[in-house]
Amino acid sequence: MSSITPSNTSSTNTAQEEENHNVSKEEPEELVVQGYCVVMASAITNKGAEHLINKLNKEGSYTVPADLLEKIQAEFTAYYCDDARAEEIMGRVYKEKGYLCDPHTASGWAAAEDYVKETGDNRAMVVLSTASPYKFPVAVLTAIGGDTSGTEFEQMARLSALTSVPVPKNLANLEGKEEKHTGVIEKDAMLEYVLSL
Repeated sequence: MSSITPSNTSSTNTAQEEENHNVSKEEPEELVVQGYCVVMASAITNKGAEHLINKLNKEGSYTVPADLLEKIQAEFTAYYCDDARAEEIMGRVYKEKGYLCDPHTASGWAAAEDYVKETGDNRAMVVLSTASPYKFPVAVLTAIGGDTSGTEFEQMARLSALTSVPVPKNLANLEGKEEKHTGVIEKDAMLEYVLSL
């Protein structure tokens, strides 16, 4: 998995950060990027971007220059949501709003709540739903207090019966079909496997 880590912060969350459910307020001295390339096209030259991409390819990471980091931080903010909070949000949103959301959407909801809490900005906000709750039946059933026993198809049927939200046809139609992709690739072998396809 790729990560973006401020170089002067620890990967272990402090108790206060866990309580606040958002990233450290401490400004990082530099940003170390591993895996994916983060480049703002308007803020860096092609030569500079090429240098960073080459460094990423050769060394596996690069450090974003301080001036670019400042521009990124002026445009973007980030929040996080752990599994426990996602579960709480999925349950609360369903109970209070009647909306059945998945863990990814719950993370977006958490970010929206944290943003409003941090900034006081109460303008209307859109949280885009990024997946179907039926892709995560155990997590969603757990969040709304449902029984998680049985197969994934039994769980989806139970989720639908509890919420009156129909199972998407594309997922329901998978039941009984042959599973075609059963291989498991270790992290270190992924690149070689993908390139061999």
